[in-house]
Amino acid sequence: MVESITCETAELMAEKGVFLTPTLTAHAASKQMNFLPPASAAKNDEVLAKGLRAMKMAVDAGVTVCFGTDLLGPMHFAQSNEFSIRSKVLLCLQILQSATVNAARLLMQADRLGQVKEGFAADMLVLNENPLQDITSLEKVDENILGVIKDGRIVTSRWDKLKAEM
Repeated sequence: MVESITCETAELMAEKGVFLTPTLTAHAASKQMNFLPPASAAKNDEVLAKGLRAMKMAVDAGVTVCFGTDLLGPMHFAQSNEFSIRSKVLLCLQILQSATVNAARLLMQADRLGQVKEGFAADMLVLNENPLQDITSLEKVDENILGVIKDGRIVTSRWDKLKAEM
């Protein structure tokens, strides 16, 4: 079985400042929806496994990994599953950084996005659980997301101590 990247490739990616944005949930959603013929399903499983190994190898080499999903149409329901898929090989902090500070760097907006910091544009979630302890808590929207703050305004709240603005 040929790997998707080698250690040497990952080290070169890190040296050259390459960003990696895997979209592994697309493969998991395809498997969950069970619409692929058997040969394609087997290939899909192989690609997912190789993708996890490649992402771990890249992170270990110092590559900046960002968060992405590439899901459209009927697979959009699985967008948040990327968190738990990545948790098989990455730490919760690494996954959160991929969706925040790393993504801001990729967009060349690290001076105004990706952090909760004075002068930064920030959309935030108010959570019932700490994703640094369990990243899969971000997948349980109805249980764990108590509020959404966008552009400094509370747009959604299920918590009586946080009132949504009209």
